[in-house]
Amino acid sequence: MAKRSRPLGLSKSRKQQKTSSSKENGENEKEKSTTPQLNIELEENENADNVTVQLIGLWNSYLNSSRDSDALLNGIVNECDTLLSNKDGSGESLKKDDQFLAVFALALSELTIFNVKKIHEYFEDSLDIINLFTEEKHTDILNVVESKIIFQRIPLEYISKLEEDSSTKIDVNLSKLIELGQLKFKSMIKLISDNKYQNHKFINGLIIENISIFNDLIDIVENFGSKKNLDEGLDSEVESDAEDENEEIVQLKPNHPLYKIQQNLTHLAKWLRIEMTKFLPNLTKETKQYYYMSKLIGESFLKESEFFSETYLQMAYGDDDDEDDEEEMDNETIHASQKESIELITKAIEYLTKAQDPENADSWAQLAEAYIDLGNVQDNESTEQERSYKEAEQILQKANIASHNKYQYILDNLNSDSLSKEVENTNI
Repeated sequence: MAKRSRPLGLSKSRKQQKTSSSKENGENEKEKSTTPQLNIELEENENADNVTVQLIGLWNSYLNSSRDSDALLNGIVNECDTLLSNKDGSGESLKKDDQFLAVFALALSELTIFNVKKIHEYFEDSLDIINLFTEEKHTDILNVVESKIIFQRIPLEYISKLEEDSSTKIDVNLSKLIELGQLKFKSMIKLISDNKYQNHKFINGLIIENISIFNDLIDIVENFGSKKNLDEGLDSEVESDAEDENEEIVQLKPNHPLYKIQQNLTHLAKWLRIEMTKFLPNLTKETKQYYYMSKLIGESFLKESEFFSETYLQMAYGDDDDEDDEEEMDNETIHASQKESIELITKAIEYLTKAQDPENADSWAQLAEAYIDLGNVQDNESTEQERSYKEAEQILQKANIASHNKYQYILDNLNSDSLSKEVENTNI
């Protein structure tokens, strides 16, 4: 969709200011020429003079920025507060504008990142803004905004106060709060199909924010109290298994506020993946948003496959110390675990293939990692396994060239494994 760009001008009164002398006019022109203007992108069919449209454009500018300053957020909040306070009746009419209230609430909730002393205040104020809506019930967009606030509030206001041995009761039930956020997020499907909302960048950005925040929440709860590096992956230089073995796994007590959530993480991860797969077709292919969402879905399938892969590899190639175990039961477990892991990794590859960004070699390497994982759980020295490893090698070679040999050591390992197998087959 074509877009128009125009300078931001929220207050009409500023446009109407007149100078009384040519000298003042000249000074004003000079000031305008030296002061940078903030341009905002508007959808082609939007009214550029509508204040809500301009505020949405400003929010989109924040989302696409480095987000290292609260200047844009404060600009939105101050303007919204001023407009709501107008005595000419326009303030009351804005209480019927769900998109205006949505932007106001989003900006307030985002300020919690920059001012930890006012986290509770900003979150409460953002919910109060949503409740200003004067219609009979909240619209889909306000429900999705509320879910974003809930998902963001849990780690920032509540989890941040907890310790791993904490049994202190907090004033909210975090499990129930997550359920409320999930309930509100159900409006996502109706929201993306509602022709009322013309700024698709705003709607898609809002949903992606929700998904990203909830995905982070799952990681935070899963690794609560652990120093494990969440970013460790294929390109990690850490090749020693000793650190993984010595990594302390924090076991929360049943009375810990996060215990129930931690026990329910698999279900939460599956719920999020279902929501992401529903949303993905709404995004334009070969865009950063499409790559990002496909990546998250693929990673979710890989994460779920880990348990089955580890079970299969341990039982198929681990030590045979337990000779008393029933062999038939072992074989059933081995085959079931292998089947499940192959199915999940294959689904991961499907989405990681969609996530291939021509400008990001890491996305290619991540796909190669999935092919390696697939080969690991396929029958040893089978045609399928060799095909998976070969596919991984070809992708890694491309990624290695683009990243100036970043993945050379992994290619060396793959080639070393292949050479070892050839030697073994020769000896046989």
